[in-house]
Amino acid sequence: MDMFVAGQWTKGVRSQAVTNPFDGSTVDTVPLGTPDDIQRAVTTLVDGAAVMRKMPAYDRSQILRRAAVLLRERAEDFAQTISREEGKILAESRMEAARSAETLDVSAEEAHRIVGEMVPLDAAPNAAGKLGFTLRIPCGIVAAITPFNFPLNLVCHKVGPAIAAGNAVLIKPASDTPLSALQLVQLLLDAGLPESAIACVTGPGGELGKAICDDPRIRKISFTGSAEVGETICRRAGLTLVPTFVAFHPWMTLDSYCDLLQVIDEQDLVDHVAPIQLAIRLLIPNGSRLLETEETRRLALSFDPATLAYRWAH
Repeated sequence: MDMFVAGQWTKGVRSQAVTNPFDGSTVDTVPLGTPDDIQRAVTTLVDGAAVMRKMPAYDRSQILRRAAVLLRERAEDFAQTISREEGKILAESRMEAARSAETLDVSAEEAHRIVGEMVPLDAAPNAAGKLGFTLRIPCGIVAAITPFNFPLNLVCHKVGPAIAAGNAVLIKPASDTPLSALQLVQLLLDAGLPESAIACVTGPGGELGKAICDDPRIRKISFTGSAEVGETICRRAGLTLVPTFVAFHPWMTLDSYCDLLQVIDEQDLVDHVAPIQLAIRLLIPNGSRLLETEETRRLALSFDPATLAYRWAH
């Protein structure tokens, strides 16, 4: 798939493969975006932000409603993409697609509720009979930096409210799972979102993240990920508003000579470790005797093409 930059689908000078985390097969390829791509995207988004700022709340709400309808119509396609690029079983991917449509519906509703506030000023001296009021205005350009574990719904959680509030959006999806976000961009365009109001740049998070943080035209960065990266973004972005959501992913390291079956049973992983996206991930040293034994092969994760489900085979 191509990335969406400056109002058009664009190929990069280089590309990277998006692989199935179970068997390493290539699902698709995406461009390796550069800081120059971020700059080009933001330049167009400046114009898109002006368009969105003038767009009535009713029109913004209608775009999001149409997007929710389209997402429900294309739910199976999105679910298949999520499972293949991220590793969830198909049942969970279907739930994520359904919840993503609900997220867009809620965002459509909230577009009607973005209101200001009236404040009596008579608590101050010489202010009897006076009123103050506030207006909520769009930030302008919102950057959405999203993680791998919910490659569609967490994008919707950032993009939906940003559109509802009249902003343009720059999406930087996780490098491992960019396909769902790219499909969502096409869906939003089909729903009537102006081409200048959305961009999705794929590529390395460190390099592109610096370009996002350093561009003063981006007025808000919404980030979900590790505490370490979140702190780095906050320090680098300076005065840019940065709401962050921290995700923790514990790991379990296995010794090369341990009994894998015993570990699975004692840690109660058989029923609770489902897809490649693990609540507790297993680090097994490459080339170790553990990986070479017949027992390990019997305990390997098996893949059911009919359901895209990963199961322990023992």
